[in-house]
Amino acid sequence: MKRLITALLVTALVGCTSAPVLDSDSNSFAERLVAYQSAACCVAIQEMTVEPLKESSLVAFSMEENVEKVSLPTGPSLYKAIKLPDEKVTYYFKLRSLVLEDEQTKQKAAVLPVVAVLNDDFSLSRLSTLQNLSYDHWTVWHPYDHFNIYIKVDRQANPTERYVLIFTPAALLDKEMSYSRSPSTWNLTVPSGGALTTYPVQSRGIKFDLRALPTGSLTIEHITNPLNKPYDYVIRF
Repeated sequence: MKRLITALLVTALVGCTSAPVLDSDSNSFAERLVAYQSAACCVAIQEMTVEPLKESSLVAFSMEENVEKVSLPTGPSLYKAIKLPDEKVTYYFKLRSLVLEDEQTKQKAAVLPVVAVLNDDFSLSRLSTLQNLSYDHWTVWHPYDHFNIYIKVDRQANPTERYVLIFTPAALLDKEMSYSRSPSTWNLTVPSGGALTTYPVQSRGIKFDLRALPTGSLTIEHITNPLNKPYDYVIRF
């Protein structure tokens, strides 16, 4: 019975957090590059398609939603742009980009998103870099490998910040690169016999080759639950 309950619990957890399925998920890496190349070029940043912040807390997208690329200093880019409401409050987001794998070659690939926070006049306020991305290996709670980045927009402290723009620099597209993370040790503190005992936990290093895609499988989560909001030190830019 215990085994059955455990199995059902794991199944429920995986089902609730499985990766989003998009129409483009079956596209090959070559087809994704063709989608980028065939998209019309280009609209000015002031004329790009901007979506209002949706009530839904989690939105899945592929970067193929807009028919035209936007002209940026880094080159023509597919993009997603979100306009924040008028309220001068703090908005938190978590952006995830799933790591895809070619069934035949087993090559890994992903959209490597860069986030630009723009002002009311579309001028740049802040820009993330690839160093701001974190990599998460699959777990029971997140059963897929992905890159992620937390985004914080404090419109009370910075009232002119109004837009969140997600894109990938054109120079990265279809490039081969290598991702690596060194082993690290962190401490796990647990209650033990009425006291707290600390155990060192070794995190394994990770290294794999990666191809940067123009389109992929991404989600952006608007975090509204105070219990789920990240600490400032977690936000990378």
